Amino acid sequence: MTSFLNLYFDKSIRVSQDGFYFARTENGRRETMSFPGDSGALLSVEAAAFFNESDSIDVVLAEDVPMLIPAEIFDTAKTNDYLRLHTDTSKSARTVQENMGGYVALACISSNRSNSLESLPNKLHMHTEASLFHRHLVEGGAENTILASQNKAFFDMMVVSKGELQLLNRFDTGHPDDTIYYMLNAIKVFGMKAPEITVIDIDGAGRQVHDYFASKKLKTTMFEL
Repeated sequence: MTSFLNLYFDKSIRVSQDGFYFARTENGRRETMSFPGDSGALLSVEAAAFFNESDSIDVVLAEDVPMLIPAEIFDTAKTNDYLRLHTDTSKSARTVQENMGGYVALACISSNRSNSLESLPNKLHMHTEASLFHRHLVEGGAENTILASQNKAFFDMMVVSKGELQLLNRFDTGHPDDTIYYMLNAIKVFGMKAPEITVIDIDGAGRQVHDYFASKKLKTTMFEL
């Protein structure tokens, strides 16, 4: 199974509500490591053993889905005001801003995770995971597609209809039946006929989702993290 992160990065750290996930590819060989927790000491020790100090690392933020602001009304001076509508900014230490089509995506990094990352000697490049979903679907020419990133305790869903981003949301459930239900509902709400399905399978949690839609004769693609 193809790695989704490896489509874009050779060395990466994914940060989610479940913890940290390391990935690297060198000489065609892919290695990964994951561990829960927020300990800066643990992160620095494990990262030093996994990466070289000179490595440039792409950090993929998946603590939450970003807030999307239409680009034509976005005001940089109001960044914190926007974020207060979406998250508890008192627990955040850093903001990441990216362009996603006609939107500006805003995301925060929690203080403990930010402190852990800043303890590393490596040069870090920050991305929201949703921006990778968008790059894969919209920039890849998708017209009618639903992407589900299935984690053990939650899943993220992105809907592209008629070539435009229509929905990005997180659902706090890790049961594949719930994911299938929400995806079927999105197909109905957006009037999608024979949409393509993309599943990102994290620790085996997405296999049932993939197999269900494949059984319905829909074009279904699955990646591992």
